[in-house]
Amino acid sequence: MMTQTYTSLAAPRGRARLFATGGLVAILGACGTVAPEPLTEAELQNIAAGRLANYVQQDQEPVSGSIDLYEAMARAIKYNLDRQVELKQQALRSRELRLSEFDMLPNLIARAEYTSRDNDPGGRSIALPDGDDPGGLGSRSTERDVTTGELTRSWDILDFGISYVRSQQRADDVLIALEQRRAATNRIIEDVRTSYWRAVSAQRLLGRIEQIKGEGERAISQSGGLIDSGEADRTEQLTFQRDILEDLQDVEAIKRDLRVAKRQLAALMNLPIGTNFHVVVPKRGRHNSHLPMDPHQMIRQAMLNRPELREITYRQRKNKREDQVATLAALPNLELFLGAEFSTNDLLANDDWVTTGARSTWNLLRLARLPERKRTVEAGGQ
Repeated sequence: MMTQTYTSLAAPRGRARLFATGGLVAILGACGTVAPEPLTEAELQNIAAGRLANYVQQDQEPVSGSIDLYEAMARAIKYNLDRQVELKQQALRSRELRLSEFDMLPNLIARAEYTSRDNDPGGRSIALPDGDDPGGLGSRSTERDVTTGELTRSWDILDFGISYVRSQQRADDVLIALEQRRAATNRIIEDVRTSYWRAVSAQRLLGRIEQIKGEGERAISQSGGLIDSGEADRTEQLTFQRDILEDLQDVEAIKRDLRVAKRQLAALMNLPIGTNFHVVVPKRGRHNSHLPMDPHQMIRQAMLNRPELREITYRQRKNKREDQVATLAALPNLELFLGAEFSTNDLLANDDWVTTGARSTWNLLRLARLPERKRTVEAGGQ
């Protein structure tokens, strides 16, 4: 009879605590709502000012004298923003490689826990059928306030294998970033060479273009005078003026392109906006256009050294290693662990102990989707 009364009183009390705990969790969850917080105008102004202060002109050598082709290439390689981005990307990939090496190390986990309750934990023992007392005897083996701690070292063999292959992929990423930097350098040099010779043409031809425009305008004016005086056929002179106007339009387009050439070259060298500079105009002369090797040798050299092709090769190797990761992930896992633990529960006969063991798990769903994952990796390689 006493047992039934105890049960009927304890159950409502436990449910009330459960509901109170659930309500508290709900309140805390509602308090954790986060709303978007855009930057203020003052913050945007400060960010823009900082970017302008650090934009482009950091530690650049000033322009002194005319710039020849090789100085333009050197300045572009040193100061071009696209190449700076590739350098930072390569540095980032190297850092990621160093970081991935830590994933192969065993885990060392320290844990501390404090628990407290408002009543004594207890238990009931049921006597064996041949005992003298058919009832239960209440007891407790845990204090109300308990602090526990442990320091466990574990080694997941499957995670080690996957982490090793991932580190090899990060190493390939470093090489891919290196080839991307080489490709950016080649692209910059090609653009500098094109822009430089256009700038040379601009310095050579802009003055001559102005003369041509003046001559064309005078020719149109003279043709109009002939029409007004009746000394020439009107139709022929109008056709002549139309042809001159079309030529002047072509000359004006050339002039616009040549004016942009120096700005493009300045942008490639990352010069401050508004920097006035001149390019070296080489003397005209005969140049030897003989190629140092035949076309087949050039194609062979391109296949060997072109950074885009090397990058693709590294990506293919990285993709093959993804197949190794898929195979390893489908295998059973074995985890070994060793830990030292303690508890402040004085009711324990042994309040500190060492735990050793092994744990094996196998995700069978990964095994089921292994063929499809391998087909996906193969498609990526193709």
